[in-house]
Amino acid sequence: MFFVNLPVGLVAWLGGRRVLVETREATSQVSPDYAGVVLLVGALAALVLAISEGSAWGWGSGRVVAGFVLAPVVGALFLYRSARHPEPVLDLSLFTARSFSVANAAALIYAMGFFAMLLGNVLFLTSVWHYSILEAGLAITPGPLVVAAVSGPAGRLAGRVGYRAVLVAGSAVFAGGLVWYATRIGLHPAYVDRWLPATLLTGCGIGLTFPVLSAAAVSSLPGHRFAVGSAVNQTARQIGGSLGIALLVAILGTPTTASAALTGFRHLWLFAGTMAALSGVVSILLGAPRPAYGGGPASPLVAVTEPAAAGAG
Repeated sequence: MFFVNLPVGLVAWLGGRRVLVETREATSQVSPDYAGVVLLVGALAALVLAISEGSAWGWGSGRVVAGFVLAPVVGALFLYRSARHPEPVLDLSLFTARSFSVANAAALIYAMGFFAMLLGNVLFLTSVWHYSILEAGLAITPGPLVVAAVSGPAGRLAGRVGYRAVLVAGSAVFAGGLVWYATRIGLHPAYVDRWLPATLLTGCGIGLTFPVLSAAAVSSLPGHRFAVGSAVNQTARQIGGSLGIALLVAILGTPTTASAALTGFRHLWLFAGTMAALSGVVSILLGAPRPAYGGGPASPLVAVTEPAAAGAG
């Protein structure tokens, strides 16, 4: 990963120096809320630990129960501090914008299913179909390629018809691909007629949803709030991803036979599909976009901030 990110970052830095104009705002004299960071990390860590270790430690064990109790308590303290600190980790005033709140809720739910599927697919290919790491990587490659191809048109389509229609359709396509995995994939490798169609479906669904969710999250914010709004959206994704991976561990467990493993993965795909469908339902609550800048309701520049960052397996 280091050898991939470093040259990409270097090219972006050199290019940015040529075309970007640096601007600076007056910096605040108040220190960021470092204690808030600790509270947020503590709440998330307690919840993830309780979910991921529940099967091994026992759902009624003291450590698991303590994690489930500690997470909301510490989370409430974090929100209390964020509401009162002059430089909070999470600016709660952003959530007064309906589209911002709805889009971030949908992104968090969607990320739970997406990241669980992403890791789960690799684990399935290597542990059940016994693909090598290289073979598994090649097997999931069509998904990200479809995401990259669909993301740009999805942003432009959202600019014409609005976020809601694109997000609902994309969530439905993504959920359909996951149902295909759950109902069509078996113990014996069948890549072309079983795995590949599901990969293409999920890739199309991801391309229609992830970048558009980013655009919807910041659409009602003024231009100078785009950066912090985008950061909150990324945080919502990462929190959703952490919870999704923890639930993956709980769902898969430690199967002792290939049949038991297949059953676990089918449950995982159905869980991911349920999260995708729920994200689509939440997206229905998005109102008509009211941009705070001069462009249309979903500027492609905003909508395609990370066209292929979200892969598909």
